[in-house]
Order: sequence, then C-alpha cells, then structure tokens
Amino acid sequence: MKFVRVRTHGGISIVSAFIDGIGGAFSIDLPLTVTVREGTCDREMKISEDLRRSLSIDTCFRFSVESRIPSGYGLKSSSAYILALARGMALYSGKEISDLDLLRSAAEVSKMSGFSITGALDDLCQAMYGGYCLTDNRKMRILRRGMLPEFSVLVCADGDKRSSGKLRIDGNYVNSIRSVENLAFSGRVFDAAVANGLIYGSIFGLNLDVMNKMLRNGSMYSSQSGKGPAVFGIFRNRSSAVKARSDIGFGIVTKINNQGIRYWKYDS
Repeated sequence: MKFVRVRTHGGISIVSAFIDGIGGAFSIDLPLTVTVREGTCDREMKISEDLRRSLSIDTCFRFSVESRIPSGYGLKSSSAYILALARGMALYSGKEISDLDLLRSAAEVSKMSGFSITGALDDLCQAMYGGYCLTDNRKMRILRRGMLPEFSVLVCADGDKRSSGKLRIDGNYVNSIRSVENLAFSGRVFDAAVANGLIYGSIFGLNLDVMNKMLRNGSMYSSQSGKGPAVFGIFRNRSSAVKARSDIGFGIVTKINNQGIRYWKYDS
C-alpha cells in the first residue's frame, strides 16, 4: 500500500511573536514523524481536511503520528505536526508546491485550527530547515535563517500545559521585546532566547529552581522556551547536560538540530 513518511523536529523560542509579529525559533533533535495514507472522506480528521483545502488537494487522507516532543510546553510540537502532515499530503498527491507556499498554508491552518494566534511561521520555518529562523509572522516572510553549533540541550517540560491558541497578554511589552529582536538579528541567538524566556516567564511564570540547577551544573544559557512552561539549558557537552538532568530529576537530553525536514515515499 502506498504511503509517505515525513520527519520534522521540535524547537525552542528565540523571539515569541505574540507582541509585534516578529518571531524566531531554533531546532532541537526531538523528532516527530507523520505517516500519510489515502483515506475515506467520511472518516477524515478536520486538520487533514483543512490542509488539503488550503493546498487544493482532492484526495482524502488518514495518518498516524509518532513524536518525542512533549506537547503543550512551548517546544513547537504543533508546528512540527502540521508541517509534516502538509508535506506528506503534498508528496502523496504529487502536488508541486514551494517551501514558502507550504509554510504559508501550514501557518494559515495553524491559525484557523486554534494551534496558534500568529500562525507560528517561525516555528514552522525551523521545522522545515533546521538551525534557526527569524520571521515576520504578520507579513508571512522569512527574514533570516542559518545553522547553529550543535551544542547539547536539556529540556525540562513540567507543570500545566499552555496553549498558544488561547494566549492573552495584558500590558505594553514592545520595548522589551524589541531589545530581544535586536539581540537575535545581531547574531546573539542564544542571548535572545534567554531574554525572551525571562520576559514571558515574568508574565506566565518560570520554574527558577530548574533553571538554577541547569546553570549550576554548567549550562551556558538557560531560560524558558517562550511562553513555556518548558525550561531549556544549552551545554558545551552532553555529560554536563546528563548531570544537570540527574540533579533536577527529570528532563530530556538532546542537541541542537541543523537537519531540515526529511521524507520517504513508499509504493507498497
């Protein structure tokens, strides 16, 4: 039976786009794989129906998902999922579509489905290309992207999940978020991610105990991934990240990912 398998990855926020539409994220080696097959229209999930309408595809689909990305913790699981599904559907149907048009369709459906209030083009971009991306989510433009050193990363996802689609922010954070954007566009991606996490941690809460344990175990950078509640630490070597995880008592040790979306097509 014909099917398509697509793999994307989760990520960490550099700049959260909720304030002024400028967003950024970098990819980490937490994979998500979607397997797409032809299905029946009467049993098709709404997300699949919305995507194929956006992509002008007639075929109805069924699909399965395998993921190592904790969902609802600010680690880009929704974007990895939607992009993998969109690419798989396009490949299965033989639909030729540019990367940017695919990203824009995925962002449109992300907003329509309530996964994101901005479309999360930045999160989709890192899932597409790996490395890091900086985007204008209002104009649907990729502003900058590139590769990063593949440092070890510890992510600790704990506490109540936070939905990006239902997020509300009261107050004027424009000046503070512009400072984060300046860091990101000057090449200080990790500094920007730290500052961004502290801003959103001041709004929604931040697990300072986990962050402190990462820092005292040798993390070069530690903060919350955007709105959180996941906390991340970036380490020069894996052994330090493993030691920090042991001190904290939970977490996933991974690394920065520079590999973009991958896919495999099977005819039987």
